[in-house]
Amino acid sequence: MARLNLSLSGLAGSTYRMEQDISRGEIDGLFTLSGNTLQTTSWVQATDTTNNLLVTKMVYTGGTSRSASVSFCGRTRVTPFPPAPAARVMSLYFNVSADNVAQVGGFNTRQVRLGARVIGTTGVVSGGTLTFTLTPGGTYYLLTSIVSNYDSSSYQGRRNQQHRLQGCKAMSRL
Repeated sequence: MARLNLSLSGLAGSTYRMEQDISRGEIDGLFTLSGNTLQTTSWVQATDTTNNLLVTKMVYTGGTSRSASVSFCGRTRVTPFPPAPAARVMSLYFNVSADNVAQVGGFNTRQVRLGARVIGTTGVVSGGTLTFTLTPGGTYYLLTSIVSNYDSSSYQGRRNQQHRLQGCKAMSRL
């Protein structure tokens, strides 16, 4: 239904290796170009099947700091949400729908709320994109929560609060 796009300046055209470790439920990635390396490890939190938290650990090494961005792309209706007030954690929110209508044949279609935020640096949301800076030697976590109307009937109303709470709970276990 939706794709998460992660982009890091200075790594376009890099060599890469992706590997699935089924025994640990992780996907490891290694992206390298001109002395800059981004190492990623992604997994889904196994203890909460309603909030569906995808965690991506990023370790960056290189000569200079690099700008990174996260956005969502969907097959059908994708609606960005305005950023949270400045006093709150900056998270990117999107709604996406499986179909262009709310029901098909009398059955509700899948509606999903996605939320993403970064831990380890400050993220800023603008124009449907979450941007942040990675510094050499830094470790960062991208938290992405995916909740549908099939997971919870109040999937939209509780998203902002739950996204932050899930992030804190998940980070305390890393």
